[in-house]
Amino acid sequence: MAPKHTKSTANVATKRPRWVIDLETKLKVIKDYEGGKSVMAIAYQSGMSHPTTATILKNKNKVLETVKG
Repeated sequence: MAPKHTKSTANVATKRPRWVIDLETKLKVIKDYEGGKSVMAIAYQSGMSHPTTATILKNKNKVLETVKG
């Protein structure tokens, strides 16, 4: 039986580099959300994707805990 997938170096996609979102930006996202803005509006305004913004809000307690230190 032949293999289902063949490895081809021509079609290998390069990974995008990861970039770190600073604490100030995360706090601004949380503040805007608590102020009544929608996740999509915050994502558009900050230039981040919707999932990235939602993850910041999901981890809100960790971010605020880091600030209080």
